[in-house]
Amino acid sequence: MKRRNFIKTGLGGGALFQLATPALAQGGTSLRMFATDAAQAEAFADRVNNATNGAMQINSEVVDVADGPALLDRVAGGEADMCLTSTSHFLEKDLSFGFFSNMPFGMSCGELESWVVASDGRDMLDMLGEENGVAFFLAADESSLPMWSKDAIGDLNDYLGKRIGSTGLGMRSLAAMGVSSVSNLHDPAVNWADLDVIDGVSAVEMQNRGLTGTFNKVMRTNPNCPSSTQVLTVSPDALAGLSDTHRLILDRSCSGALATSRSKSFHDNALIFQQLGDALAVADMPDAVWSAMNAASRSVLEDVFASGNNGASMVDAYVYFLTDIAGWSEIGEAAYYRGRKRIASL
Repeated sequence: MKRRNFIKTGLGGGALFQLATPALAQGGTSLRMFATDAAQAEAFADRVNNATNGAMQINSEVVDVADGPALLDRVAGGEADMCLTSTSHFLEKDLSFGFFSNMPFGMSCGELESWVVASDGRDMLDMLGEENGVAFFLAADESSLPMWSKDAIGDLNDYLGKRIGSTGLGMRSLAAMGVSSVSNLHDPAVNWADLDVIDGVSAVEMQNRGLTGTFNKVMRTNPNCPSSTQVLTVSPDALAGLSDTHRLILDRSCSGALATSRSKSFHDNALIFQQLGDALAVADMPDAVWSAMNAASRSVLEDVFASGNNGASMVDAYVYFLTDIAGWSEIGEAAYYRGRKRIASL
């Protein structure tokens, strides 16, 4: 599969980039960015502004998470230069977007980044970008997304009878399992406190909402939402108007922001778990629930494969890397320990 390079050629090197340039501010470039997470938006904007000494300024505007689905069209249509959010909002456009946010039983954020950096994930992301008139860059991460419950989850039937809130393909997986009540956590009409289980939310978010006292049974290993990656969606207008240097800085800023946000989120979430201590009961996912989730994830893969658009190509590339990387991980781990043993013996 031939890989494309947005930094050098723009959006597939095609005519989409023969468009207007971004606004100029005091001899520099001013870019308007919509975002669904205020902290992530501020951190990313500061990173780019500082990296260019203010020559490329990103002015972020936080929008309600319920408006997330509209952001792709708003950026492609030129209302904003870019947006920072989860691709789980874009599933109505193409189910394939779910692979870059929270594919059930899929890759962790680190594996997802490797897929994009070193394998066909970049081609898949470029393909989605071309078809929607934008470019995508991995740019943020909320760390782990546990499953929170008011009561201990006993068996599968107990779990299926819960009122569960989730997002993206996680909702599709829960429905395939036969969960009786599945709510979209991005819907402002959903009162999180009325749910029995909250699926795929960081400890920071739960604490900010004051819910850790009520939902005090937590499964930190949550196969239904293994990734919390967010993408920077950039309009062709914005990229066309940037110099080669600023395009490179934008790309490197996304990589740096992804790594930094992941580390910070991991630290912040771990700190909350430490502060809660014995007030939080950390449990393993019951085997029966785990197995049912695994089966449901296969159903979701089949849905994506049969959805048309890019589904078949996306599933093929995703499954190939996911199965291949497991073997390489074992080889890498063995090589690491052999190397440490050799160094220690010198």
